[in-house]
Amino acid sequence: MLTYALIVTNKNLKEDIYIKIKQLTQAYLKRLHKVSGEYDLFVELKLQNEQKMVDVLNKMRNIEGVSILRTFTVIHKTKEHDQVPKSLLY
Repeated sequence: MLTYALIVTNKNLKEDIYIKIKQLTQAYLKRLHKVSGEYDLFVELKLQNEQKMVDVLNKMRNIEGVSILRTFTVIHKTKEHDQVPKSLLY
């Protein structure tokens, strides 16, 4: 299961939360980014099943200083690639 999480943190704990999420999810973590805007962290997780997803997200939600955690689970994927086509770069 591919799951994305957008997190709002207590600004004073942002770095601590980043480190805790990195440690907590390292077996499932595909990407973890500090971002600007409405959210502070962007997390991409690859999990084996729905129960593991619920467990991991609950652990993330319970980290001190996490004030909002929004999640999105991919239900259908057409294509996946990590490189941006050169035609879109210029």
